[in-house]
Amino acid sequence: MSSMIQISKKFSELIRLEMTSRGIATAKRLSNVSNVSEKTVLDILNTPDNRRKQEDTIKNIAYALYCTNEDIEPLFRSREDAYSFLMNKYKELSSMPILTDVFKIDIMLVQLMRSDSEYTDMSVQWIKYCQYLESACKANNVSVNQLFNSYVLKTFFDYINNSQNILKIVIKENLSHLQFISGNSSISVNNPMLLWPCNCSIPGTNPYDCPIHSNRNYADIVSAFKNGFVQIQYQKGNDQNLHYSRYFWKNNEGLWPPSIDSFTFIKNIIEFYKNDDSIESILDVGSGTGFLGIEAALQLPYVKKVFLNDFTTQSHVFASLNAMLNEESLKQKKM
Repeated sequence: MSSMIQISKKFSELIRLEMTSRGIATAKRLSNVSNVSEKTVLDILNTPDNRRKQEDTIKNIAYALYCTNEDIEPLFRSREDAYSFLMNKYKELSSMPILTDVFKIDIMLVQLMRSDSEYTDMSVQWIKYCQYLESACKANNVSVNQLFNSYVLKTFFDYINNSQNILKIVIKENLSHLQFISGNSSISVNNPMLLWPCNCSIPGTNPYDCPIHSNRNYADIVSAFKNGFVQIQYQKGNDQNLHYSRYFWKNNEGLWPPSIDSFTFIKNIIEFYKNDDSIESILDVGSGTGFLGIEAALQLPYVKKVFLNDFTTQSHVFASLNAMLNEESLKQKKM
């Protein structure tokens, strides 16, 4: 995949192997991802020169995981200790509260932009935003740059993907059906007008008429939607050729999910440009979750590159995660 997000499957796979595998198993897998014979890989692994390469690899991983020089120095005494240390550090990152803090900071930025205060100037807003972000990172013992490297993005991806409190929202391409699934609870809505089709806030509306709150499972679904991570599954094709694209999102004021309008918009884009062989790249400005850019890249046959751009940190994080979530489909297009 070639994109502004710069996520390389080969690179991340090599790092994962360096951190978790050893010996012949390492040689075999490195051989698979690097197109080099197992014997050649084994020879490299056993040469003095490669020990220096291993040290460089360990150092690069350690720095990316925000280890100090004091942390790194003992790693070179034992290769096994190095793998164990880095793996524990990797797992530790996945539970850190920095994501929650980033959400709060992005909401503060949105509030600043909407306010009539002294911070209406964009340059002042950006300075304040950077200050907030740096303070939050410092409080969590990480660097700002760490939020943007592939190691940490992978920990976020694993953390969300393995979350027990994740709500799945399945929406059909023709927008005829919407289904919410959380654990053993589910709610189905036909012909939805909104991605969250609760109409309780409309004056004069009876809660018993609400597609969400009129269902006996509403408590679990509402809690998961408000507090947990959401995976939106966009269902395309027919029963004989059914396939999905998927998008992570977290409910908060600083990042909007793909809306019903977004799904309608992308259908119109695909219909209008699907035979245009002059469109080889896409720039999605204000990309948010990355839905429009990624979906257009998946469905427009001649697109080879997609660039996702937004100014908030969580937009970058979620767009990156959603590119990873759809990586196999993007790879099939040789992006």
